[in-house]
Amino acid sequence: MKRGWRYTLPNLEQVALLDIHYKNLDKLSGLDDRFETLDFLKYQSKEYRKEFLKNVLDYFRTNFALDHKFFKDIANIEDLMRDRLSSDSLWSLDYNENLDKPAEMVITIPSQRPKGKYLVSMGLRSNLGKYINRCSAESGSQN
Repeated sequence: MKRGWRYTLPNLEQVALLDIHYKNLDKLSGLDDRFETLDFLKYQSKEYRKEFLKNVLDYFRTNFALDHKFFKDIANIEDLMRDRLSSDSLWSLDYNENLDKPAEMVITIPSQRPKGKYLVSMGLRSNLGKYINRCSAESGSQN
């Protein structure tokens, strides 16, 4: 039960107790000049662009495709968590438990995968690619 709770219980966002907002997303979605080279977003409303960008950012965030100095040294983070959290708590790390490393998102996954890296596709056949293609097709039928 100790480790399994993270995978069987939904997180705060999934149960609508937490809503993530992105700073300046509202402002960016209203800047028409930033979308001139993106045909399917060029003529869309500010609200449509904002929803599209939020969905793309959420995709990156929920796939743990983040880059921050905090994530560079996973071993130190695990040690820090073991030191700061009580080992008797359900939310602490077990002695042999390791944190998952963040994924690296790539357009095409190379045939020779780099050792120690978890790659996630964001190409045309990925969920993100399908979402972008669907948005593009929908906007093409509207114009």
